Amino acid sequence: MESNVSTSSSGPRSMKGLVISIISLILFVAIIAFAVHESSKATVTVQVDGEEYVVKTHASTVADLMAEQGWDYQEHDLIEPALDAEISGNMTVSWKKAVQVFATFDGEEKTIWTTADTVEQLIDEIDLQVKKHDKLKPSLETAITEGLELNYESAFQVELISDGEERKVWTTSTTVADFLEREEIELGELDRVEPELSDEIDQETDIRVIRVEKVTDVVEESVAFATVTRKDEKLDSGKEKVVEEGQEGKVAHHYEVILEDGEE
Repeated sequence: MESNVSTSSSGPRSMKGLVISIISLILFVAIIAFAVHESSKATVTVQVDGEEYVVKTHASTVADLMAEQGWDYQEHDLIEPALDAEISGNMTVSWKKAVQVFATFDGEEKTIWTTADTVEQLIDEIDLQVKKHDKLKPSLETAITEGLELNYESAFQVELISDGEERKVWTTSTTVADFLEREEIELGELDRVEPELSDEIDQETDIRVIRVEKVTDVVEESVAFATVTRKDEKLDSGKEKVVEEGQEGKVAHHYEVILEDGEE
C-alpha cells in the first residue's frame, strides 16, 4: 500500500520537469537561431547628406536596403553604389538628395533637379558653355540650395557708331535702351538713336547714336544809305550842298542751324 502511494506522487513532477526541459530547449534553440540570424546580417554605413547611419541588414541589394529602412528616394538623387549593387559586409552607401533649381536661359525658363554643390558644378553637369562676355547670376562659386534662381544670358556682338567712333561691342542686352544704359551712353535732349530705343537687338543690329545740336548763325548785310533832299533858300538855284555824309547801314540776319554729328 505504501509503495503504490509513492509511485503515484512522483508522476506529475516528472511531467512538469519534462515540460520545463522542452520549453528551455525551445528557448535555447530560438536564442541560438536569433543570434545566428543577427550575426549573419551585413553592417552597412549609409551617408545621407553629410550624416552617417549604421544599419544591419539582410537586404540583398541597395534598393532592398532603402525599402527595408523605409527611405524614399527620387530618380534624380545620387546613390552610390547603384541601387542594383549587392550588399556586402562593412560597405558604405552614399545618398545625396537632389534639389530643385529654377533656371532661365536666354529668356527660356527651365526647372533642373541637381545634386551639384556649386553653380560651377551645375553648369558642368548640364554641359553649358559659359563664354567670357556671357552673363551668369549668381556667380560660379555660389552654393546650390533648394529653390535657387539661376539666370544665364549669352553674349553677341553689335556695331556701335557713337561720338565719331565705330566699334564692335559684346552685349547681352535685349533692347537699344538697355544697351545704351549698360554701355553708360547718355543721350542729350536733342540727340537721337537708330534704331529706336524700344527696338530689340541681335547680332545683326547696328546702333548709331546721333549727336544733335542747334546753333544760331548771325549774318550781317550792308544796306545802302538813303539821300534826303530839302530846299535851302540860301543857295543859288541849281546848286546843292552836302550837309551830312551818309553811311552804309548793317542788317543782322539770324539763322538757326541744326548740326548732326557736327555736320549741318
